[in-house]
Amino acid sequence: MFLDLPTDLLEEIGKELAPTDQACLRAACRILEGVTQRLFFSRLVLRTGPHLSARRNLDFELLRALTSGMTGWNAHARRIEFVPGPYVRLEPKTKLSFLRLGKEKKRQSREKEAETLFKSALTKMMNVQAILWRPSSRDVPSQRVAIADFVCRLPVLDEFGLDIRCIDLESDAFTLPSVREVRRLELTTFPWGEDTSSRRGHLMANLIRVQNQLTCLHLNSPAKWTEVWVALREARIQLTDITATAVTADLFKYLLSYTGLEKLNFTFQDAGSQEENNRLADGFHESVLLHHADTLVELSCATGYEGRFSFGEHNAHVVAQLHHLNFLAMRVSSTATPRDWGLGMCVDEDSIDVESADIDLPVNLLLDTVAALPRLRHLTIAAADTEDNRYICSHCAENRIRHFRVVQNKAIARVVKDFRRRVASPFEVQVGEEIYGLRPVEGVEEREISQYYLKGRVLLDS
Repeated sequence: MFLDLPTDLLEEIGKELAPTDQACLRAACRILEGVTQRLFFSRLVLRTGPHLSARRNLDFELLRALTSGMTGWNAHARRIEFVPGPYVRLEPKTKLSFLRLGKEKKRQSREKEAETLFKSALTKMMNVQAILWRPSSRDVPSQRVAIADFVCRLPVLDEFGLDIRCIDLESDAFTLPSVREVRRLELTTFPWGEDTSSRRGHLMANLIRVQNQLTCLHLNSPAKWTEVWVALREARIQLTDITATAVTADLFKYLLSYTGLEKLNFTFQDAGSQEENNRLADGFHESVLLHHADTLVELSCATGYEGRFSFGEHNAHVVAQLHHLNFLAMRVSSTATPRDWGLGMCVDEDSIDVESADIDLPVNLLLDTVAALPRLRHLTIAAADTEDNRYICSHCAENRIRHFRVVQNKAIARVVKDFRRRVASPFEVQVGEEIYGLRPVEGVEEREISQYYLKGRVLLDS
């Protein structure tokens, strides 16, 4: 509201304050400015590529400002993201005329200036503690060298993320920087298809072997990463936070080699086939989860295909023993929704009367099971994807069976609403984009109940 008022009006309002109140207001504004400065300038995005020297632009001017060392980013930046800049069509090299010779010299001069500014700007950012790098096939070699050198020379680097979706490691001469003592490591590749790149696995394995402070590893990739899990086990690195996609025996073997895992997140829990999923599922529940039951606080297995990785009577006793969980995401399987709608049919979920005989059982069992977990504050329930969608490209939406969305929004939500009217428990339940709040529980403060807010929150009356 105050931002909409003219300056002279704000000044008149200030005159009505006593001198002591004016001093307090001035001190509060200075403190607020310092806080917002640190928040706003804590993250810096630098765009890389040949566009820096193609013409004077905002990215070029940003480098010049950073070189001065007087910007807010120089003082407060704790995270830098290197992302590819816009595509620039470079002029082809042809036989130089007298006029073109002058243009070529100017272009070389701009390239040299951009290279110097890029290196100089990074030397002014030595307080950075987190790096996200998205290399591209259009990168300027000198910029890659400067970034790698900058990453290695940082006195404190807690987080290092590498997004290699814009680069081909098999044909591009790209090498990972020799970073050490990283606490959090993240790698992102294409989200579809199985990555069979052996070079990618060896690069990550070699990077992991030299770490002695690593506690968090996020692999946003469908690859199996056999080399990575073997390297972690051989180096005796004990991770407390893991994000993965592919479910493999090597991953489970690593998880059984130590204790102390706190967070385990599967972005899409899958072993490649229904048979392999079911073969590994029992070992995951009976061995891996129980092995870390005393320390596990977050478990996410909400996405994946139908099978024994889904929640049911076969693994309810395992979930019941995870007494330290405060966040749980699980999926349930169901054949309640007919499969004969055909591929590509767009179903109106409000017009479908979903038979809930077999969806009620696992959802109610899950709710009853987690109601006894003393520290749980958030539960996500999702419908498992049908196996019929396994070999259909995720981009071919018209060819996918969409029954699981109907099951989720109709059957699961109905069971959750009925459960909430009967039982008071200190956790909230998310179904799709809806979060169902709780009835008050004696001895549990309201601020402890809700830690995860998404749009569409629904509060049920008691």
